[in-house]
Amino acid sequence: MLSNLDEIIAYQRDNIEAARLVVISYGGTSRAVNRAVKLAREEGYQVGTFRPQTIWPFPGEQVARLAEEGKNCWWQR
Repeated sequence: MLSNLDEIIAYQRDNIEAARLVVISYGGTSRAVNRAVKLAREEGYQVGTFRPQTIWPFPGEQVARLAEEGKNCWWQR
């Protein structure tokens, strides 16, 4: 299984490139987060979203890359 992580792990990224803050959410809260992020963008904030579609295995490498890129991350569950 570990050799196939790229095929198993699924996630969505939205407006990450220009974001200073990335909100990470999953499950039922994702819709509320998407709405809040949309409103924040309309106000001029540089916000993006990251939504894991698989929780296990968790996309830890992808989240770590966000931090390496200098993104501030906020986890909402």
